[in-house]
Amino acid sequence: MRKRTRTLLAIVVVLAVLLLALLVALGRLATDSLVGLLGVLTGALISEFSHHRSAREERRHQLRLAALDRRLQAHQEAFSLWRKIMADMGNPAKIGETVARCQEWWDNNCLYLTPQARQAFGQAYLTAHTLQGTMASRDIKLIQLEFETIRRAGDLIVEGVELPTIAEGEETPIPHQPSSDA
Repeated sequence: MRKRTRTLLAIVVVLAVLLLALLVALGRLATDSLVGLLGVLTGALISEFSHHRSAREERRHQLRLAALDRRLQAHQEAFSLWRKIMADMGNPAKIGETVARCQEWWDNNCLYLTPQARQAFGQAYLTAHTLQGTMASRDIKLIQLEFETIRRAGDLIVEGVELPTIAEGEETPIPHQPSSDA
């Protein structure tokens, strides 16, 4: 509850208690009436609290739904750029341009990715940028490690979406289709 609502609520309660105390002191209020009035006041307070809480939850839910489309779009774009990295990482002439595209996209969209996908995508394009130097070193373990860093990003981007299946058989993975720009 906001501070203003709590303050108004406190004032109403204090006034009700003072009114009850005054009526009891004057002998004009029976015990049954007092219990009934307190029950009505308690019910009203619970109802008001419940209304404010459900309104807050509804606003929160609406924000989540509004961000869902953008999050799905961001994951799809990140996956597409990741595929471009995978296709271009062996081509020194192309990878610099691809990494630049990734960096520009990152600057404008990274907050829509899940934290794991965000970290993995950032590591993937930065690693792809330095992979040529690593390959020149001929350190097989380091090359494998960097390649795995890049490869794993695709899995984390896909996992970040976590869409439920729409039809039976959809859980069966489709065999890898080579990219047309490979």
